[in-house]
Amino acid sequence: RQCLCCFKEYKHLEIFNQVVCSLINLVIGQVQALRDQLLKICTTSPDSNWQDEANPSDELLNVEKETQEEEEEEGEERSSEPCKVPDKQLESGRTCNVTEDSLKSTDLYSLWSTEEKEKLLLCVAKIFQIQFPLYTAYKHNTHPTIEDISAQESNLLGAFCDMNDVEVPLHLLRYVCLFCGKNGLSLMKDCFEYGTPETLPFLIAHAFITVVS
Repeated sequence: RQCLCCFKEYKHLEIFNQVVCSLINLVIGQVQALRDQLLKICTTSPDSNWQDEANPSDELLNVEKETQEEEEEEGEERSSEPCKVPDKQLESGRTCNVTEDSLKSTDLYSLWSTEEKEKLLLCVAKIFQIQFPLYTAYKHNTHPTIEDISAQESNLLGAFCDMNDVEVPLHLLRYVCLFCGKNGLSLMKDCFEYGTPETLPFLIAHAFITVVS
């Protein structure tokens, strides 16, 4: 945190920048996997009540059954198949999109312990703090500011960030837009919506709030 010698060369800054972007993408993938996991639980639970009366559970199950019969040609028992929610807009206004790729990511997500997931989220939360060491390195070596960017990028950043505060590091704005542009906030909101105290660990929920803060 104190020594900026390793950042005197711009290529080192760019390598660190790529690592940070990879961490953000990894968190997005983890939150997506958790959202899909919670969605499967709430749609297969017998006492699930997240859909409204206009869309009863038996209708949802019929849609799931028809979709599975089309996709699964091997004719295995439905009870042994992984839950697949069709990519359709339900009458309750929710969009359920659990794809084969997301199911694979859910399996990958299960390999992480709760403590590891929490540490990853808290690590990314530090990226969104103005005192993150990388921003100091950029300030001392490259001096990029909001005024140096193109009008197109300014419009993109302005979709999520307040562009009037010139003291905020440019890369911080870029990381926030990367996270929000990949639906990071929406995925976290879904996790709270689909989760329960039993299915959404408190450590993860608290880490979500830290990231948002």
